[in-house]
Amino acid sequence: MDTTQLIILTVCGLAAVGVLLYPCLRLTRSFSAWYGRLTGQERANLVENALVVFFASVASGLIMQGLVGFARTEMGLTGIWPYLLFAALDGMAGFFAFVSYRWARMGASALGPRSMVLLIVAGSAWFQWSHAAAAGQGVAARVAWSLMPVIAAALWETVLRHRRKQWARSRREAAGPLVPAARWWWDPLGSLRIARQAAMWHVTDWESALDLYAMKIETQRRLRSALGPMWRRRVPAEVSVRLRQGFHIREAKDLADAFLAQQEKRNTASAETDPLVFFKAVQFYVEAADAGMAPSERGLCEQFGVSPKKRRWAQKVIAKAKEVRADSDPPTRAAQQQIEAGA
Repeated sequence: MDTTQLIILTVCGLAAVGVLLYPCLRLTRSFSAWYGRLTGQERANLVENALVVFFASVASGLIMQGLVGFARTEMGLTGIWPYLLFAALDGMAGFFAFVSYRWARMGASALGPRSMVLLIVAGSAWFQWSHAAAAGQGVAARVAWSLMPVIAAALWETVLRHRRKQWARSRREAAGPLVPAARWWWDPLGSLRIARQAAMWHVTDWESALDLYAMKIETQRRLRSALGPMWRRRVPAEVSVRLRQGFHIREAKDLADAFLAQQEKRNTASAETDPLVFFKAVQFYVEAADAGMAPSERGLCEQFGVSPKKRRWAQKVIAKAKEVRADSDPPTRAAQQQIEAGA
């Protein structure tokens, strides 16, 4: 190899190293920055996950050897089917393990998925034992092959139980004591209700739960007072469902306030434009004036459900009532006006 070829190879090698080195450095820097932002518990969980993935991969490779051999020898499968058998069993076990992990993180019971994982593990262990026995291997080899799925399941179960304790402790630290001990002695039923609402609404202290509960009761009382006992059928569904189920109480209160304001505005506008209401208001003012207790414009509006700002409506009612009084008995009205003028 002459000098020119050596130089060309050296330059190409350095270029290749430079091209690959830049993305590797970027990835390393990004991973280092992301790892630095993690908390101590998250870093420990990351290391734990890496170890679990490594050991589970090793155990899965050994399990594949036994299951593929079992499918070929005992089941008579050929081609790709032995590998598909392993993928099906191992994939179902992984799926149920992932579901149990998610359910445990949400605080729900993962008994169903964990039971399915144990059934699949038991079946895989039996297949391993049968294949080792058919191959004429000793008892120690049979036990070693059949323990591979059991070891993987035990590893996953240990990690799951450890994480469940972490999540339960984190939830307790975030929520704190729901109700003080003294309140349990003073009002056990009310404290139980507050604790239930705090857990259902995911609030951090019992005072917030009590405020939300009082807000819910007051909103229901206002709707019942305005719309009657069947108020749940007359309000929008989003308000009724939120108040009944206890979801997003503050948003439900705002929606209920807007709905009641709209209803009041609608009722006020209809009362102002209703001729029957106007006629009743005129009669009421005439009778009150004859008794010497004529109401003010504001009192007249409040009496018939009209907004106090609608003074023009009250003025029209008073003017019409005066006309009615003058037309009903003109001599008496004129004499009263002369007496009042002389006085």
